[in-house]
Amino acid sequence: MGRLKGLAEGLASLLDAMGIVLPPWGFPLLALMLLALVFPLLRRNHRTGRARRRLQTALYSSAAERSRLETEALELVQGNPVGLVVVADEAIRRGRRQLARRALEQLEATGRRLHDTRRLERDLYGTPCATPEEEILAIEHLLEEGILGRAAERLEKARQRWPHNQALESMQRKRSLGESLR
Repeated sequence: MGRLKGLAEGLASLLDAMGIVLPPWGFPLLALMLLALVFPLLRRNHRTGRARRRLQTALYSSAAERSRLETEALELVQGNPVGLVVVADEAIRRGRRQLARRALEQLEATGRRLHDTRRLERDLYGTPCATPEEEILAIEHLLEEGILGRAAERLEKARQRWPHNQALESMQRKRSLGESLR
């Protein structure tokens, strides 16, 4: 309690120096108002910490328990861009790429933390390729992993970058006919 008393006295002397005199009940009221202002931030930070602990626990759990804990971790940070970045980073670090993809999808839906979104995309899907042939290999790798949506997006971007490449045109035609991209 000594620290709080010192903090209160320091704040009171600062307010006195500014010419603001609080009645005896004013400081507790001011403290409650400040707490009410920062409470959402404290709550969000607490939930992010709980999500991180769930992921740490999931590392040593059975498959069914791991799935449940990972889902709980995502639910804890749902709508919180910073929390979603934390979950995606932890998932990548622990080799849980599917969880990282789910967190990245939710992060993209928020439309915030674009720098982190790009960084996580690079970590998950690799850097953009320099040649059409490298891009085709990357698209085929995504198809092998079963990430059809991301493969289609990457094909579309490759077609925009190299519009006259025959192999990319062939992949695009197969896609437009409803076949697999392969």
